[in-house]
Amino acid sequence: MESGDLATWVGSIGVVLGALGTIGTLIWAVHGTLEEAKKSRALAAATEEERRAEERERVRSQAQRVYAWIGDPPPSRTRTFAEANNVGVYLGNSSNEPVYNVVAFLVWVQGAAFRTGEEAESYANSMADSGFSIYSIRTVVQNLPPGRFIVELKSADNSPMQGQLGVEVAFTDRDGKHWVRRATGELEELDMTPLEHYNIHRPLRYDTAVPTA
Repeated sequence: MESGDLATWVGSIGVVLGALGTIGTLIWAVHGTLEEAKKSRALAAATEEERRAEERERVRSQAQRVYAWIGDPPPSRTRTFAEANNVGVYLGNSSNEPVYNVVAFLVWVQGAAFRTGEEAESYANSMADSGFSIYSIRTVVQNLPPGRFIVELKSADNSPMQGQLGVEVAFTDRDGKHWVRRATGELEELDMTPLEHYNIHRPLRYDTAVPTA
């Protein structure tokens, strides 16, 4: 091979290697850009999920602070024999603002009887002709300010085998959202007011919730 041809060949090799280096650099740059874009999308998705989680928490923030439990009636008066089985429905609101249209039911967490407010309302309607009063197991309080309060109820006359009473409470929060806390503790959002959800007819009989000591 003549020196001129060798120089041309070596030059060509240099051009090829230079081109390969340029292509490699370009590929690496493209790879880096794609990786950065992937990381950016993942970060944006995580940020959006965090935002949604914070919003869900904000929406539920007051509702999570409203609760109810069952206990003895207040020892404020002497009760008749017919009132011997009366119970106290305790309502708590540890938020800084009232909740509204509070509906609480005595329900059974054990035993073959109604387990939810919906079932309790239906049962009371079906037993109306027999003299069963919905007011023995349901209370409606117009609004519940911050604090702890009690409403006395007569309770069901008959207890099912292995029956254990609990309380279900539904209400409307400060933002106009509607909730029910089941006797088992679950908090569920409703798509209508508690009065509409349970199909409670007017005129309403509101009870007075008395502050506990």
